[in-house]
Amino acid sequence: MNSKNSNCLMLILLAFFLSSCGGIKPTLSPVALESGQELLFVEGKSHLYKMNSSGGEVEEIMDLGRAIQNPVWSPDGQSIAMFLMDDKDFDPFKAENPTADLVLLRLGGIEPQYLGEFEFAHKIDRNGWKYARITRPVWHPDGKKLFVHDKKGLYLVVPGKKIIPLIRNPKIYKLDIALSKAHVVFSIKNELYVYNFRSRNTIDIAGLRPALRQFLKKKIEAVRFSPDENFLAIASGKNLLLLDVRTLHGRVIYRAHETIYDVQWNPSGMQLAVLAGKYASYSAMRIGAGAGGKIPGNFTITCVGTDGKKQHSIYQNKSFSDVRETSIAYSSDGKWLTFLTTTPNDKRPAIFIASAGGQGWMRLRGEAKYYAHNWRPQATAQSELIAK
Repeated sequence: MNSKNSNCLMLILLAFFLSSCGGIKPTLSPVALESGQELLFVEGKSHLYKMNSSGGEVEEIMDLGRAIQNPVWSPDGQSIAMFLMDDKDFDPFKAENPTADLVLLRLGGIEPQYLGEFEFAHKIDRNGWKYARITRPVWHPDGKKLFVHDKKGLYLVVPGKKIIPLIRNPKIYKLDIALSKAHVVFSIKNELYVYNFRSRNTIDIAGLRPALRQFLKKKIEAVRFSPDENFLAIASGKNLLLLDVRTLHGRVIYRAHETIYDVQWNPSGMQLAVLAGKYASYSAMRIGAGAGGKIPGNFTITCVGTDGKKQHSIYQNKSFSDVRETSIAYSSDGKWLTFLTTTPNDKRPAIFIASAGGQGWMRLRGEAKYYAHNWRPQATAQSELIAK
């Protein structure tokens, strides 16, 4: 191979790696991270840790001995709610009706408190693969109650006392809760409904505002109330719709290149992080397929202002296996985003952190496989987030 062809090949490879994972090297300096933040994360399925990354300090909270799903800090930052699953339920090929135990772990406590067993559904994606859809517990602001959504519907859980069924509907897909206004919004395919705790009535939102149907033509993958609960972010297909819940007027503020799977508001309510992409598929004949006919999946993370004008890319991965395997989370001050991803040289999910302002990203932790992450509320975070 002559020198000219060799140089061309190197440029092609360089372009590939740059486009695949947001760049060959991190673009965020560790010294840029600020103090006052703390991160909860799961390593190796069953190990629960919290990280004060000042000096890379990591503290193991507990080895739960079972697969941990969707751990969430309480509003006061002193307790963690999560689901625990046995391996047979965690593997969609070994269980038809997976169950998980809701548990509450208080910092400084010796044993987790079991709050009840819930049933979850297996879904089948477009390639015929099964996956278990485990939902995330939602804390009431008083920190004394939890909302849980399983395959039968929505429940209110009062630790140590009772489990109260609120909505019996196995078709509920995505939901969010406006706690101050006592509303639950949930989707069934491309339809959106609102349920009121006080009246116990359920209303079709598009039935109240038929003009919204033009925006809700695809399956709804995410619904999120803004921090002040005056707006609702709705991901329907490739469109991100912002709905004013007071007037029911909506507008599309962002159109992604792929399906939007996750949306998160920053604490100020002035910006949203959008996760869009597709998961790997199998097609022996399709152009671009690799060995065995596998076509790589991808995802992008983009921050979007509520005006729809302030948009900047945060991260991109064009060789990701399954977009459902990652998630996005804002730090409690809104300056940072964490997410799970892999690299071409390491297929283990690692925790990455990026500036919400688009100034860069870096790997925060990647020595093992990571499965979840959640930021501790600002009021109780007591340590610095500076990776030295």
